[in-house]
Amino acid sequence: MFKELAPYVIAATVIICALIAIRIKKEDVLTTDGIFAVAGFALGLFITSLNLIYSNNYLITLGPLLAIASLLYLRFRTKILTSTTDFNLNLVTHKRLPCPAFYAFTNISLSICGA
Repeated sequence: MFKELAPYVIAATVIICALIAIRIKKEDVLTTDGIFAVAGFALGLFITSLNLIYSNNYLITLGPLLAIASLLYLRFRTKILTSTTDFNLNLVTHKRLPCPAFYAFTNISLSICGA
């Protein structure tokens, strides 16, 4: 079933990638992460073209996804890197949090938490 869809998936991937690639700046491609994104795009197109030889549901989705995601990264690279979005990933806290067992078993929580 996937072998019949392969030419259509390849054509759709190339068209979508071409539409995204029109707006990519040369300065974004000539950086280190830009080179890896171009390599990811090439690998995505290679995996997509493998659908003509050996097709299954993993290859038919992985190749186009990798190619399009790599080009989308190149297209929006400056917005991603200069974004002020703070995900607050500080895993170190300065105050001691109570042990989770404290809430379930209040009588034995001191021995479990080591206090």
